[in-house]
Amino acid sequence: MTERKHVGLALEGVDDIPPVYRIFHTGARPTEQQIADAIESKDALVKYWQDVRAKTGRYLETITDDDLAGVPETPWLARAWPNSENPRREWFVMTIQHQNAHWGQLTIIEKLIATG
Repeated sequence: MTERKHVGLALEGVDDIPPVYRIFHTGARPTEQQIADAIESKDALVKYWQDVRAKTGRYLETITDDDLAGVPETPWLARAWPNSENPRREWFVMTIQHQNAHWGQLTIIEKLIATG
């Protein structure tokens, strides 16, 4: 969700996150039941991730180095919040950092489970 939120909403001004997945980008923590209801299957979740990554790739193919240095002007960023003046390149850095932080959390959980 964060990648699509950063690239789709912040950079492209496109809000195409499916309604079923919106619970993951509200800022609130979804309940276990909401998560179960949102995830149709592993295959559907992986397909959505692949679709998001493909959209990010297509967007990157359309921009230049100068574009990356510029500040996006999208309706979603019109709201005054701490990152609204970040250049496009920083949105990519924030996205990568966000994903890496969660990867680290999952790695720790995996190790805790493995050691019992």
